[in-house]
Amino acid sequence: SASVDLSTIEDIAVCLGQKTDQDGNKFLMRQENIAEIRDNLRESVPALSINKRDPKMGPLEAMIVSWVCLTGDDGTLPTGSVKAESAFAQGKISSPPGNGKLATKFWDFLLFAYAVGVNNNGKNGKCGGSGGVSAPPPVINKYYYNEDDLIRVADYLVPAIQVVDSGMRNGTYMAHLPTNPGSYSAKLDISKLADLQVPWADLQNVLRKGDLIFMKGEPGLIDVPQKIIADFSHWTHVALVYNARSSDRTVFESMLENGTGIYSRAKGWKGKQIQLAITRIQDLSESQIGSRVESSLSAYNKKPYLPQNVEAPSAKPSLVDILANYFKKWCDKDDLSSMYCSKLVWWTFYPAINLDSNSTRLPAKYYALNTAVIQEKDKTDRGVWVDNAWIGVSPDDIYLSKHLYSNDIYYKSSI
Repeated sequence: SASVDLSTIEDIAVCLGQKTDQDGNKFLMRQENIAEIRDNLRESVPALSINKRDPKMGPLEAMIVSWVCLTGDDGTLPTGSVKAESAFAQGKISSPPGNGKLATKFWDFLLFAYAVGVNNNGKNGKCGGSGGVSAPPPVINKYYYNEDDLIRVADYLVPAIQVVDSGMRNGTYMAHLPTNPGSYSAKLDISKLADLQVPWADLQNVLRKGDLIFMKGEPGLIDVPQKIIADFSHWTHVALVYNARSSDRTVFESMLENGTGIYSRAKGWKGKQIQLAITRIQDLSESQIGSRVESSLSAYNKKPYLPQNVEAPSAKPSLVDILANYFKKWCDKDDLSSMYCSKLVWWTFYPAINLDSNSTRLPAKYYALNTAVIQEKDKTDRGVWVDNAWIGVSPDDIYLSKHLYSNDIYYKSSI
């Protein structure tokens, strides 16, 4: 019988070492990564290998391994989603999905093509020749902005942020807000501060649907959204009471993990909350407020907290790139592709009332950053024009609104 030409992991590695892209860069691949793909294939489709105990690969098995390396198609991609010739020619093949056994660490390296086990009679042997498969252009990895990018910009902007407390709410129990929230938070001695949570049992017959819960989370231990907000706002989160009498003590809010929706807060919020205030809108009736909450839930339920799948130029984009292409999109209260906590509250009642006091201000330029892109001329909730208002709406902006009762329903602080 005719002998079958088998290929080893070493053969493939040698071939890859001889392949270069148009810029002369070699296609690199770790031998253990190639072996892992081969072994996973053998486990999934045993019939592919001539002898599963033999580390060498036959022509068919080598060709399938090639296909997985080229496209990332481990059998889970939809039919027709990978068109080899056009995709390779246009350089559109992107990183494969991160699920399935075949999604391995080698995807951090360049994707490549290699000639193994197919028409191996070329004069140059296994590494190519007249019958070999030429390497396609290298695939450019796609990068996406994330919450860490937002934190980088927000932390950088701390000294530039100012909150103008114009005395719109001068009630006895109203918290005084620092003019520079980020710097103030950094100076707190958290170890001496008590954890505060909503006293549901005491307030269940007082609270109504649509009442606003403001809280300040413990710096350093609060979750990602509050870390971003803390640089812009003394209050780091705001939620709306949904059903204070239910055993779940539900609220309507936006959180990083599941976006906007109804959350149970019978056991409180994670982390330590060191300041708490609950207040109510004074310019709408109870039925109007309840109706607005239900309408908002219907319109914005499951909206993500962060903008999704926004491409970045690199794995670690510059602050300038983040500010212009992602931070601005996240901030903008008119951008409905995502919804952070105070944006959700604002849209719940807008345009019936405008809860944005526009108390958060910043300069048009801060060192190398053109902060004018996150600044706008806008009216306060009192109808006064502000030239340097933040394009977003923070918990502080809402807390200082004239549309809330002067006295808080409940206020407690361990600061």
